[in-house]
This record gives sequence, structure tokens and C-alpha cells, in this order.
Amino acid sequence: MQQQIDLTNIKVLTFDCYGTLIDWETGISEALTQLLAKHKLTIDPKSLLQMYATHELAERNKPYQSYRTLLRNVVNSIFSEFALEASDDEQDFLPDSIKNWPPFTDTVKSLNFLHQKYQLGVISNIDNDLFEISHGKIPIPFSWIVTAEQAQSYKPNLAPFTLALKKIPYPKENILHIAESNYHDIAPAKHLGIKSVWVRRQEISNATLKSSINPDMEVSDLASLCNLL
Repeated sequence: MQQQIDLTNIKVLTFDCYGTLIDWETGISEALTQLLAKHKLTIDPKSLLQMYATHELAERNKPYQSYRTLLRNVVNSIFSEFALEASDDEQDFLPDSIKNWPPFTDTVKSLNFLHQKYQLGVISNIDNDLFEISHGKIPIPFSWIVTAEQAQSYKPNLAPFTLALKKIPYPKENILHIAESNYHDIAPAKHLGIKSVWVRRQEISNATLKSSINPDMEVSDLASLCNLL
């Protein structure tokens, strides 16, 4: 754990959702495992998540599409690797599985603690309706919610962050962004001059690409962050 920044002027905490608050790697790997098992295929979770990351990147590099559509296309691409054709129901299975993606065990308690001192927001690569499904598992009154659907763009593009800066009535010097992905979150936040915390929940994240950008601060989980704030 390292602390390299003055936190005394922070008034707003913004969070990535999937990977930081919600355990999306477990959710994705379980959904893909179930899908492929129907075709008598057994792939280890690490490999599935790496396949997901590769195909998700390809989809994000296309003109903006909803996250539901993106996930459907990822399923199609993964099935194609095994010379399979996904049915409509199989394509929907991954986005529909979001309702089963669990919060991390420290998420709700930590957010309740932090909400006593700070205003909270979310900046997430998701559709509005899909986020609301996950929000139901995290009963926290976020002051600002910014989605890829609203920005018509996905992180690490800057658009979701610039939209958040327009919505939040505080200067960026008063904002601390907290996220698990260096690639999707820490790098663009740093580019815009927003202080950031890397929640390094595991040594290697298999569902996200890597980045060499250094965060302003690093913690192992949200509970550790609460001890600093």
C-alpha cells in the first residue's frame, strides 16, 4: 500500500463499477463456462477471461454500440473460436448474467463508510439499464452516475470522464477516482489531471488489458482505502 498524495481537499469520490465494486471476472467466467459447457467444452476461467478481454477490445474499437450489443458480439466471437454459432438466447446469456454478478465482500460496507464523509459517483462502461441492475445490489445513493451510454463512448476514451467533470459541480482537484483497471481508468484520469487510486484486488486481472501508468495511490481493497480516508 502506498500513499503519495494530499487527500485533505478531496470532496468527491468517483468509482469504476465492474472490477472495483462488482466482481465482474467471476460473473463473466461463470457465464461463459455455463455457455460453453452446453457444447461439451471446458475452458479454464483464466483463458476465458483473456479471450473476453481480446474480443471486448475489438468491439470497443468499433463505433459506439450498447454494452448489451457489445457483450452479445463477444459471445459470438468466442463461439467462433470453437467453430460454433451462438443462438440469440446464447448471445443474450452474458448480458443477462449481469444480474448474477456479485459485489465484492467489502463493497457495501466500504461505500456506506465513505458516504458519511464524501459525495460518491460512478463512471462505468455500461448501459443505463444494466447499471441499475447492479445498483440494486449496492444500495448507496450515488450523487452522480455516468455511463458509457450517456457518453456514447467507453473508457479508456476520455469522454466518460469529461462528462463526469461537467456533471460534478466541483473542480477536478476535489475529485479522487478509484478503480481496479489501470488501463480503463487510471490512465485517462491521470491524463485529465484527476487524482486516482488503484484498487489492486489481485496481482493480475485477466479481463482487462495492462497499462504501465502509475496511480497516485495503491490499495489492495476498498477496506484498506477506508483506513486512509
